[in-house]
Amino acid sequence: FSASLDFSVDLVSPKGETSENIFSDSKEIKEKEINYLQLEGQFELDTTNVEGKYKIIFNIKDNNSNKSTFAEIEVDLEE
Repeated sequence: FSASLDFSVDLVSPKGETSENIFSDSKEIKEKEINYLQLEGQFELDTTNVEGKYKIIFNIKDNNSNKSTFAEIEVDLEE
């Protein structure tokens, strides 16, 4: 089995402004069997990011099938 994935993170501010690809990476795996695949993304927010609810969108593309999906979560940024 093999997996070839591209993934990126978008950030939506409390004002609805989207910053695309604040993190991006790819992962290639060749294993006898793939039970699960862990993807991690890390990014920093600075003082230009105001308090409020942000949406983090994790975009994933399978390069073998050309299919894409995403996962999103809302987080509260507090001082």
